[in-house]
Amino acid sequence: MEYQNLWLFVLSVASTGLGWFLRVQWEQQKEMAKDLHNLERTMLRDYTPNTKMKEMSDAIFERFDTFERKLDSLFIPLERRRATGD
Repeated sequence: MEYQNLWLFVLSVASTGLGWFLRVQWEQQKEMAKDLHNLERTMLRDYTPNTKMKEMSDAIFERFDTFERKLDSLFIPLERRRATGD
């Protein structure tokens, strides 16, 4: 009879521990799902879409192209003068 009581006590402790562990895992899973949902909303709100980024980068590259043309118009005549020895 003592072994049966001991066995029931061990099973009770083990099932209590398992139940607690599963409850903690379930709560963490719910919290993680909530965090993922908040992350999705944040990303949609804060990050630039690819089409908008393409438009912005095209404008920046156009400015760099204009700047490069201006530099070329300044330095090419200087290089020609240096090459001819003037």
